[in-house]
Amino acid sequence: MATITMSTNSASTSNNGGTGNKQLRGNLVTLQNDIDFADAILQNGGTALAANDIIQAIAVPANTLILYAGFKVVTAMAGTTTDSALHVGMTDVDLFAASFDLDGASVGAITPLAGVSSEVATQVPAFTASADTIDVEIHASSGTITGGIIRVFAVCLLLDEVSQSSSANEVDRDLLA
Repeated sequence: MATITMSTNSASTSNNGGTGNKQLRGNLVTLQNDIDFADAILQNGGTALAANDIIQAIAVPANTLILYAGFKVVTAMAGTTTDSALHVGMTDVDLFAASFDLDGASVGAITPLAGVSSEVATQVPAFTASADTIDVEIHASSGTITGGIIRVFAVCLLLDEVSQSSSANEVDRDLLA
């Protein structure tokens, strides 16, 4: 049995001559966006948010593997609803979180990790071949949501090659010399 060393610090040509991958094959990133429900109402023409409304929260580039997505309650929900449930997903609206109890959540509450709770769907990781959005759906609401802020986030692996044209190839010191 042989041990073949091809790690990023080896001399293997598979990893650019032992210098690491130089991030040529994409990056692990966290995409996030704070959603202010009061602003969402304004963006909705002043109409109150209601059950089945969908808020497009994060733009996801093509060829992305989403390892996990969810949200954190930043500011408590305001309004008269006593039965608000949020989904987080894409085309499948509850792909990442299902029926998160917003009105019952405390500031700092985070959607549970996949598989930990019945509130979370277990279909992660998820791959999107074309550009898409991660959405928050107001699944149920018995009253009105007038405020509150959630931070929607997604931990992603961008699988497209990073081209030379999109990386820094010249810096000011080169121009000033």
